[in-house]
Amino acid sequence: NGAGKGGLRLCLAGKVKGGVSPVGFTQKCRDNYEAVLDITADDLAATVHHELWHVIEMHLSTDSFHADDWNACNPEGFAYYGRYDKGYKELTQWTLDGSGQTHFVDSYSCINPIEDRAQLMAQVMTGGPWKDAPMLKAKLQRMAQAIRGGFDPAGWTDVLWEQL
Repeated sequence: NGAGKGGLRLCLAGKVKGGVSPVGFTQKCRDNYEAVLDITADDLAATVHHELWHVIEMHLSTDSFHADDWNACNPEGFAYYGRYDKGYKELTQWTLDGSGQTHFVDSYSCINPIEDRAQLMAQVMTGGPWKDAPMLKAKLQRMAQAIRGGFDPAGWTDVLWEQL
């Protein structure tokens, strides 16, 4: 807004230090959302979209994604890894690079639902090969509904995340 509150700040940085070599992070600081981006990252476009999704999700109401509804798009019996250590890298069975039915963009998506959604939005916005995966489409439909429910979509036409 005109008073400098309630907006988005993009903070461009060099290497971001953290547990699993992050290339960005988001936070809410007072009335603003902040996305810190490592401009030296290999795939900066995907990083930008990933972090912007985190900002969008912070803005949405906490009931935008019901766990049972979201988890219905995951393999039966699947549980998110839950930690940001390197152990998630072994979870490739249901990813675009894996051999089974695709439920996740990559192993990083298997950490938790928040990273799952951010990785999917990054794929969608950067032209990744998600369109041939029915379960990723189902997840994206849930995300599109949440976006429309949390923002005023008046005047929106042909938004990329709704081009299923």
